Amino acid sequence: MGKLIEKLLGGNTGSVVTVEPDYIVINDGVSHAAVDEISTVAYPQKVLVIYDHDVPTEDRRRQPF
Repeated sequence: MGKLIEKLLGGNTGSVVTVEPDYIVINDGVSHAAVDEISTVAYPQKVLVIYDHDVPTEDRRRQPF
């Protein structure tokens, strides 16, 4: 019986498979350079960026700390 990842990707161990994901999720921790490159991918509308490290606010007086 094959491994789960082989079933999900439709290939055998050691084989090369090509997949087209529904969405790609990255967070801002990967670097701002990676976030800037989103517009260069084939389908930028499928890239979701999660900002969980440095979230800018419009006004420092509104920051909770």
